[in-house]
Amino acid sequence: MLEPAVVFRLSPRRALRLLSPACLLTILASSPSIAQAEQPGRWGLGAATVMSVNPYAGRGMRLIPFPAITYQSDRFYFFGIRGGAHLYDDGVLSLDAFAAARLDGIDAKDFGRSELADNGIDRDDLSNRKDGVDLGLSASLTRAYGRFTLEASGDVTGASDGMEVELGYAYPFKINRRLMIIPSINLSWMSSNLADYYYGTMDKEVDRGAPLYRPGDSFVPQVGVELRYGFAERWTFLGMASYSRYTGDLADSPLLESGNAYSLILAVQRTF
Repeated sequence: MLEPAVVFRLSPRRALRLLSPACLLTILASSPSIAQAEQPGRWGLGAATVMSVNPYAGRGMRLIPFPAITYQSDRFYFFGIRGGAHLYDDGVLSLDAFAAARLDGIDAKDFGRSELADNGIDRDDLSNRKDGVDLGLSASLTRAYGRFTLEASGDVTGASDGMEVELGYAYPFKINRRLMIIPSINLSWMSSNLADYYYGTMDKEVDRGAPLYRPGDSFVPQVGVELRYGFAERWTFLGMASYSRYTGDLADSPLLESGNAYSLILAVQRTF
């Protein structure tokens, strides 16, 4: 039986916002789900499939299968593209340090040419947007009425030189000894450097003829629900759906086809 304290051991990944389909990998990486069900020092191995609708112009719906590999101990953890150390945990308040890949990058050729043209942009004027690596701190407060999380991180690779802060809340509804449903809400703030790099136009692109657009610092709200079912002693099934809404100037970016992002992830994993 999985108690809420176990479910909430690690902080949820701010990349639930699903800024790119590749970022869907981080749903499994640190959501309150399969990985948290592991006992200290345990490895997990499984498979997952993600269906996502990405807001970038021309990206549309994608189906992405990937392996689900995790490790969890009293001091360290590794979940897919995120790893870190537990600095403090008294069962109520916890603090982690982490490093995580930011896979929001996109090659110019992967934008839809006609969709960009509808927004007044020639795809040939665009440059690639690189992936990055973030370092950050994650704090969480777990009470009987749910779990609050606060994360702050920044790019250390020079891709965007941006920062992100996310506030989240989740509450587990334990249906029976095997089944748990966890709704969540999150609000993410992106610095102007981060938002401008991934959703604005660069100086060199403007020089080629692209319109100047800089959304500046931006907020992205997100809601989600997770279903977790344990079976056959060491096996866990995970289903998760989420919706993100791009707001303000971010939603008006000419690089976006829509201000909405949707995702569905299905995964199964065995712990060892």
